[in-house]
Amino acid sequence: MRNFSKLLLLFLFTPLLYAFVAKSFLFLFSHFVELWSNWFLYGALLYVILYVALLWAKLGFLETFEHEMAHMVMGYLFFNNAKAFVASWRKEGFVQFSRIPNTLIILAPYFLPVFTLPFLFAKPFVTKAAHNFVNFFLGLTLAFHLISMLREFGPKQSDIFRVGLKSSLIIVFVFNCIFAVITLGFALDQYAHLGAYFKDAFVAAWQIYAWVFAKVFSSSA
Repeated sequence: MRNFSKLLLLFLFTPLLYAFVAKSFLFLFSHFVELWSNWFLYGALLYVILYVALLWAKLGFLETFEHEMAHMVMGYLFFNNAKAFVASWRKEGFVQFSRIPNTLIILAPYFLPVFTLPFLFAKPFVTKAAHNFVNFFLGLTLAFHLISMLREFGPKQSDIFRVGLKSSLIIVFVFNCIFAVITLGFALDQYAHLGAYFKDAFVAAWQIYAWVFAKVFSSSA
């Protein structure tokens, strides 16, 4: 019943989610060429190469640490404090909260790139000479997050099981699109375009809602 309620809520938010995904792909494609000369791409590619060649079996602790940190960070955003935090070298970890965590807290490890956040916060304040350095680590840490997410995500994973596979797929996909746009926008110094991205997504969603309501009420009249 709980999973059905979540699916119903997602259905009601479908226009908003669709608008963000559509605008995300538009943003990413429109700035794709700029990536070729940006150190963001170099960092992402280096991590993928190192991961395939050397690191795939050696990052268990870092992946577990990021996973549990994502739970904790999202918990604090919802004023749900962590009472206990464990991340071990045996790929075991958990976070105990003061209250029952909501859906976004449960799914945070699959869409919140924790190691990318410090570089996002730092980027607007560092000197221009340091931009390539920050962009490199924006790409590297986002690649780390995406590969870890793909390794962990699955119907048997406890977080996914709690929320439900269909709801999890939708939420994780949409929020990963949003964070990919944010990270790329910071790497390319496209802050004004980021603002336009959010504005355009909300406007598009509003237009879809208005169209749906107009159709519903015109057919019932």
